Amino acid sequence: MRMVAQEWVSVTGAPQGPDGVDAIFAVLSPEADAASQRWNHRLLAGVEAAVLGRRTCEAFARYWPRSEEPIAATVNAAPTVVFSRSLDVGFLPGALHVRYGAR
Repeated sequence: MRMVAQEWVSVTGAPQGPDGVDAIFAVLSPEADAASQRWNHRLLAGVEAAVLGRRTCEAFARYWPRSEEPIAATVNAAPTVVFSRSLDVGFLPGALHVRYGAR
């Protein structure tokens, strides 16, 4: 098994587009978006699971189930593990929810 980490980094610590989290890709040109889609298809080929934290899980739940992007079916079909102390189990249907560090 191989592990691949894909990170989005910003100066503020919250990568997002001009209109909020769900608009992160709104600033990409069509050519850059097409290149990004091709790269992500190659990255996700053979993925056995996606591991998400709370914020990424919230963004995924808002965006991917309704997305018509070519890669959406791949993202939605990937087994998902969510690490969060605060999200309710079942927040992202089908995901394995790992509650850690409970206080």
